[in-house]
Amino acid sequence: MRRAADERSLFDMASIRRFAVEERKSARIE
Repeated sequence: MRRAADERSLFDMASIRRFAVEERKSARIE
């Protein structure tokens, strides 16, 4: 149970980081 939660946290962090990168790219383009 704890392990699944940790994996989900890592996945969320990766998603947030990817989203931030995409936002930075779009901001740079504009």
